[in-house]
Amino acid sequence: MPLSTLKKNSLSQYNPFLRIFLALGEKCFEPKQSRCSRLARNQKYPKIEELDETEQTLFRGLFHYGPLTTKQISKWLYEGKDKHAAKRLKLLFDNGYLRRQEQVFPGVKGRKPLVHSLLRPGINILVEYGIIHKSDRKYVTYIKATSKYFPHHKETNDCLISALMAAQTAGLTPRNFSNDALIRSRTRAWKGQKIPDLFLNFQDAKYDYRFFVEMDRCFQDRGIVEEKVYGYWQYSQTLEYLQLYGDEANPQYTLPLLIVCHSERRLESLVEHLVNEGTPGIERVLLSTLTEVTTQNFFQDPIWRMVCSTLRSRSFMEYFSE
Repeated sequence: MPLSTLKKNSLSQYNPFLRIFLALGEKCFEPKQSRCSRLARNQKYPKIEELDETEQTLFRGLFHYGPLTTKQISKWLYEGKDKHAAKRLKLLFDNGYLRRQEQVFPGVKGRKPLVHSLLRPGINILVEYGIIHKSDRKYVTYIKATSKYFPHHKETNDCLISALMAAQTAGLTPRNFSNDALIRSRTRAWKGQKIPDLFLNFQDAKYDYRFFVEMDRCFQDRGIVEEKVYGYWQYSQTLEYLQLYGDEANPQYTLPLLIVCHSERRLESLVEHLVNEGTPGIERVLLSTLTEVTTQNFFQDPIWRMVCSTLRSRSFMEYFSE
C-alpha cells in the first residue's frame, strides 16, 4: 500500500516500528537501484579524439596477442597502476574501441577479472595510424573469455608480457612475434605436429635472440611434452625451418625451445622423463617456472635450466653467449 494513502489516525493498527520508517520518508520503502553493469557502455562518455602512444601500443598488442586482462595491461603499460588503467580502459570501452568480458571461474561468485579485446573501430584505428595494413585486419587474434582455452591463453600472455618488459630493461628491441596460429599458417612441414605457443625475436647490438616458447599444461601427460620436443627437433631438420627460422651462417644451428612449467616439481618431473627417454633435441631445451618468469627478468636473471646440465640455473643471455 502506498505510504501516501496511510492516515495518521490508523497507524496504531500497524507495528510500532512502522512509525520510524514513516518518519524517514517514502524513500525508505523504495527498492534499491541496481548498479550499472560493468559490461554496459556509458552513453555520456567523453570522446577520444586521438590515441596516445600508450594506447597505440595497447591496440597493437590486443591485435597481435589477443585478449588481455586489466591486470596484464596495467603491469605492461601503466606501471602496475590498476585504477588508472581501469579508468582509461573504461573510456576506450565507452568509445566503442574495445570489447570487455568477465573471465569465468566455476563456483566463484562476485566480481571477476575483466578481459579486453579489440573491436572493428579499434582495428580501423590501427589501419588509420599505419600500424597494420588494411589487408591484415582479418588476422586479429581473438578468443572468448568463457572458452576453456582462455586460461592457457592468459598464461601465454603473462609470459609474453614478462618478456617484453624484461627486454625493455635489458635494452633489447622486439623484432618479431608469432603465436601458434601464425606459426601454423606459415608451415607445411610441421603439419600434424604439436606447435609451440610463441616464436619471439629480440635484438641488441651483439646478438639476435630468437626462440620458441611452450607453455606447459600441468594436467597433460609427460609423454605429450616429449612429443612436442621430438616434433620440434624433427621440424628443425627441414628445409622450411632453415628458410623461416634458420641462420645462413650456421645452418646446423637450432633455436632454443623454452618450456615454462607451473611448478618446480613439474619441471623436475619433465626433465627426468626427457632424459630417461633420451628424447632427441633436449640439448636445446630450457625450462623455468611461470612464477620465476613473471616475477624475475626473463633475459638477465638465472631462471633457466638446461636438461643436459644437471639443472644448473643460468640467465638466457648467458646461455646465448656460450
